[in-house]
Amino acid sequence: TNLLGLVNLLEVASADGFAAFLHAGSSSEYGLNSSAPKEDDALIPNSHYAVTKVAAAHLLRYYGAVKKMPVMNLRYYSVYGPYEEPDRLIPKLISHGLNKSYPPLVDPDISRDFGYVDDAIEAAIIGAVEGVKKSPGESINIATGKKTTIREVAFLMKKICGIASEPSWSSMPNRHWDLKDWYGDPALAKQILTWEAKTSLEDGLRKT
Repeated sequence: TNLLGLVNLLEVASADGFAAFLHAGSSSEYGLNSSAPKEDDALIPNSHYAVTKVAAAHLLRYYGAVKKMPVMNLRYYSVYGPYEEPDRLIPKLISHGLNKSYPPLVDPDISRDFGYVDDAIEAAIIGAVEGVKKSPGESINIATGKKTTIREVAFLMKKICGIASEPSWSSMPNRHWDLKDWYGDPALAKQILTWEAKTSLEDGLRKT
């Protein structure tokens, strides 16, 4: 899906021409190189998923740089907000928080770069309107640039939902792909798209 499906979409679209093609890439493309990497830093994928997303990024670079098509790869970090899959961290924290409790949680020092969905959508719109003309085939980090630990998110939920109890850390096993320092560098997004995240984590959690 991540590679062959993308090839098919690009080939069908290119047959008749198109104004913009924005691809939802992933911070997973960096894999083990996860501490605020820049877009031209090494990609060290650490899962089959990450390998396919790296391949997709190279494919888009080819279509943009060589075939001169208006395409762009946005490397999204941890996007959250309304309608997110219910088994993911933020929805689980909210659903339990409304009942004044915590779900099982992993190591509290694991970090993410949480971006609110409205900011993520704004980046895609700017990318489609302006970005694909400026830098076709480019991969761009869509991140806040802030390293937020699971501990910090949990205690924000304590504040927002009035949870009296304490989290039970490591009550859920760490996922094999969890990395302690997983956050982005949004400098290129600011340079090319004149975009930066506007929504604080607390405001985003309250909106969600």
